[in-house]
Order: sequence, then C-alpha cells, then structure tokens
Amino acid sequence: MIKRLKTLLITTSLMLLGAFAHAQESDNIRELVFNGRVNGRSSPEFTKASRNILSTVPTGSKAEVVTTTRMNSPGSYAVQVRITKLGKGKSKTKVGDVVWVYYNKKNPWLKFRDGEDMELQNPENALAESSRKSGDPQPSPPSNEDKSVDPNEAMPDSAKTEAGMGGNCKLNGTCGSSETNRNDLQNIATKALDDAAKKKPKENSEIAAATKSKKTNFDLYKKRKYTMTEHEWKNFPTVTNYSNSSKVAKTIKAGVRNKEPHSTGWCYSYVKTALQSGGLVKSRPPGGFAKNAVRDLKAQGFVNLMDEPYKGIIKSPDDAPKGAVLVYETSDKRQAGDVQIKTEWGTNGGYVSDFLSDNSFLSSPKARRFKANGKPYRIIGVMIKP
Repeated sequence: MIKRLKTLLITTSLMLLGAFAHAQESDNIRELVFNGRVNGRSSPEFTKASRNILSTVPTGSKAEVVTTTRMNSPGSYAVQVRITKLGKGKSKTKVGDVVWVYYNKKNPWLKFRDGEDMELQNPENALAESSRKSGDPQPSPPSNEDKSVDPNEAMPDSAKTEAGMGGNCKLNGTCGSSETNRNDLQNIATKALDDAAKKKPKENSEIAAATKSKKTNFDLYKKRKYTMTEHEWKNFPTVTNYSNSSKVAKTIKAGVRNKEPHSTGWCYSYVKTALQSGGLVKSRPPGGFAKNAVRDLKAQGFVNLMDEPYKGIIKSPDDAPKGAVLVYETSDKRQAGDVQIKTEWGTNGGYVSDFLSDNSFLSSPKARRFKANGKPYRIIGVMIKP
C-alpha cells in the first residue's frame, strides 16, 4: 500500500513538472516576425544622434532572437536578431545578417512566436527572462532625458519612423514629399474619426466618420496602394478589438490544432468547429456550402467587411484582418465555394480551414484552374464579429 502511494506521488509530481515545463517552454521565443519596416542597427543605441543604421528590414521578414537587453524605459528592449527570411520590398538586408532592433510594448512593430508556432500575447515576459539570463540590470526609473527611448517611437507609423526610409524622419516633412503627404493624410483620417466620435458618442465612430466627413479613413484607405497591416487597421477600432480578442485567439488556436495534413474537402465543417471552440458562434452554423458562410455568419452577428462602409478597402486576402473568416465563390454555381480563417495580419501568417496553408485559397491550384477557364474565384466575405 505504501509503495503504491509513493508511486502515485512520484507519478503526479512528474506530471506536474512536465506541465510546468511545457508552460515555461510555450513562453520561449522561437521566432520574431516584423510587422512593419524596421531599422536594423549595428548596436543597441536608438537615440536621434546614433549613426548605426545598417539597413531597413522589410515588413514580413522573420528572424531568430540572439540576445536581449532591457532598456531604461519600462517595457522597452533592444533585441539582437539573426534574419532567417526576408519580406517583400527593397532592402540591403540579407538572410543571415545579425542586427539590433527596438521593441516597445506601446508601439510593437515586432511579433513573437513560441515553440508551438503561436503568437505570444505578452512577449515582455519572455524578453524579460531573456534579459535576466543575459545579466542585464533592472531598469532605472524613466526621466525626461532618458537616452534609451528612440525618438522615432513618438511617430505614428512604422513605415516612416523606426521603420524609416533609411534615416530618422520628422513630422516637419524631412522624410520627403511622398512620405509627408502620406503622413498628412493619416492625420486627416485620425482627426475625422476622433471628431465623429465626439459628436455622436452613441454611434459607431467609424460609420459616423464615413458619413459625416468628406475625407475619412475609409476614403483614404480605399485609394491606397499597399497592403493593410495591423497598424493600418488600428484606425478601425471595431476591427482591431475583434482581431485582438481572446475569442479570436482561441479560434485560431483550435483551427491550427485540429488541422489535417492536406485538404479534405470539408473546409466549412472545420471552420465551424474552430468558431465554436473559440466561442464566436453560439450554435453550429447550418448548411454545407462554404459560399453560404456569409449568410450563415451574419445570422449570428457577424458583419462583412466587403459591405459599406468598409467596401473597397480589402483588395486581396492579404488585406483581411487577423481572425477574419474569408469566404470565396466562383460563377460556376455547381461549386460549393471555399472558406478560411486568417491566422495573422497582412502577409505575416497563414490561412486555416481543414488544413493550414501559407497562402489564401485564391493561390491554390483549384482557384488557378478555374481562373484559366474563365470562371475565377473571388472573395465575397471577410467576416468579423463586432
């Protein structure tokens, strides 16, 4: 009897230790993803006077963390990384380069993924642990003359600040006319949104801005010629509140966990299961045709970002926000359509349904075949739940 009790205690202890080790391991940083164009520096110095910018790392690039240094400003870290994959865009950066980049939790242009390929919701814990292992001292209280705070941090857009165009840009327009114009448009959009929210606090501020202002976020982003990233979507609180919610995180995790190695033809069924697991739907949507997901999800409180006032903003699946349910159909009415859940912002993640893909359905062999036959697939739904 005593031996059995000892065996039971030892087994239980090992299980608890294993679970604790797994929890600790899940917080480890496996990979870093650049969610904006970021300056890569030769040293962990980020003041305006620093002349240490080696190159600009393009959006969508990936890297592994070499070491971490805690800065004086709370929540700020200098992260030394080794580039493993380059995103789209011209850059002198090469795969294998080791550079220093700046992380601040207030304006995080960096995303961190753990050993299970899931995004770390609070990377500061992992960065702090890495910093402690490196022997860094505790941060000193911030001051008005804190030299560790990158002056670029105060700027509103990673594409023209810490992301830079090869230098330190300023609000007075020293970055050049194209960047200045884009900055002015951004300021107009933000002001329109704020003014509309103050005038009609009970209305949806985005719809108020779209209907009351001549120049709004909606109008400006419909004319853009770049991919919508998390930073651009921040001007639409309804969207970002959905994408950054715990329900969306659970939905994506469930979709990735339950995926098959390849397509099974049951994409809509797997998406329904993921939405139920995350709590985004109260009951399992009816029907078997993926193209009917727009109707089915609207019945459960979802809205379609392909409709007004968002209509025209999303030009490709890459523009869709994180956690959105993408619905596709073709003019061939015999086809059931397709449906996917976007796992990340911009081009940083993938698309999951019955299997996980780096690319949207529009890039699949089936979609390409129908396009060649004159019956291309198109997006008819980008569904989120306010």
